[in-house]
Amino acid sequence: MASSVETAKDLAELLRCPRPDVRVGAAAAAAAYSADARFCTELFRADEEAPKPPPPPPGHDASGAAPSPLGPPPSAPPPAAAGVAASLLRALLRLTGDTSAPATIRSALTALINLTAASPAAAAMLAPAAAADMCVTALLDTDPAVSALASLYAGLLANLTRTPAGVAAVLHVPLPTSSGAAFPTGAEPPTPPPTNADAALRAARVAVRVRALAGRVAASAAVGASPGGGGDAYESAAMALANLALLPAGRDLLLRGRGGDPVGAPLATALLPALDPQGGGTTGKTGAARRGGGPSVARRAAAAVALRNCALAPSAVEALLAVGGGGVVVTTLLRCLSPSGRSAAPSSVDGVESGAASSGDNDDDDAGVPGRPATAPAEADVDVRLALAEALLALTRTTPGRDACQAAGAAAVATASAAVERDGRVAATLRQVAARSAGDVDAPQPDEGGEVGEGDLGLVTVEEVD
Repeated sequence: MASSVETAKDLAELLRCPRPDVRVGAAAAAAAYSADARFCTELFRADEEAPKPPPPPPGHDASGAAPSPLGPPPSAPPPAAAGVAASLLRALLRLTGDTSAPATIRSALTALINLTAASPAAAAMLAPAAAADMCVTALLDTDPAVSALASLYAGLLANLTRTPAGVAAVLHVPLPTSSGAAFPTGAEPPTPPPTNADAALRAARVAVRVRALAGRVAASAAVGASPGGGGDAYESAAMALANLALLPAGRDLLLRGRGGDPVGAPLATALLPALDPQGGGTTGKTGAARRGGGPSVARRAAAAVALRNCALAPSAVEALLAVGGGGVVVTTLLRCLSPSGRSAAPSSVDGVESGAASSGDNDDDDAGVPGRPATAPAEADVDVRLALAEALLALTRTTPGRDACQAAGAAAVATASAAVERDGRVAATLRQVAARSAGDVDAPQPDEGGEVGEGDLGLVTVEEVD
């Protein structure tokens, strides 16, 4: 049986075949292989980690064959996995420009989404600036044939932006020496101004495109379905916008509208509206509608990630607090985390008490059970709650943020929420928020380390091609 690396090498060659029918079949095969975890693991495994062949027996060369005066051994060594992976990714990206074959584009995008989800290295191999520009251009395109694939372009863009290096490529800015660690202790330098006219023009063009994308994300929230009937086509684009907050330049774009207006900031217009518990929301990783409908869990996760990543940068806190005209951010965070009267999920199933860690599903929207508190946080998804609680905690690490939390009564809300919280991580974070909001600035903090926004919240994969 051929190894995954050899299979990928064959696919890359077939994807470059001049015959359209061959390319269609190869793209479909690549999409299918990309959904195989074993294929992706072997393809992106570092070459030095690949299994080494056993040493040759005495009198034989490295291929295991007896020495021959007639030439080299009969078989060449296997290709380096990194080179093959890069070749496959470039071949798939090239196919996304074949507008004459929609099925090929769909398969190629599906494969790219799954491969970039499998390894952060895939995005670097893909020339992320070119790939991201392609995705944004497609998401802004009004051609119905292109719009029908919007969810796939959005998914690829979300995966490309999940690392600081990917965000730097999207924004066409150099990667800062330090991209920011979780709960940074020092103030970061402001975004340096462009050094020449070309850089300034490029920055202005990126800002226009990001704001236009935010407009599409906001407009699509009201529609809720892609032209092809595949659900919310732009919910992954919302996560891509949130990921921009990994870097100072991205935070500047999210926190300020045209002319620096905080009221029209993309964070306020495209992301924050998803955090409305009264809208009913949706639950589960598939975004299936909960009673009453409302923003999907992916949309709510994007808003929470954006708030957390901005709050984690001390230099961005004042701009964050001004978003939407002031007072909106802290009020939204507290509203989502406060006990709402929604029935709490049962803990008697696994014996977990309130405030202790739970191994249950993210969705807590189950019927109440005797012995449980009668209320639960308004936000049903535990990953979203954790990001929101971390955003509040990050705000309390700065004087402006702590003052805003104290003015909004965060200590009382966090204490009440921690009492009904089922997840141990969220409960512990809320207790720290309560302590710091009440004036205890020496309350213990989470361990530092890792990139801002690190994790798989919002990571996109595609299991099959329609």
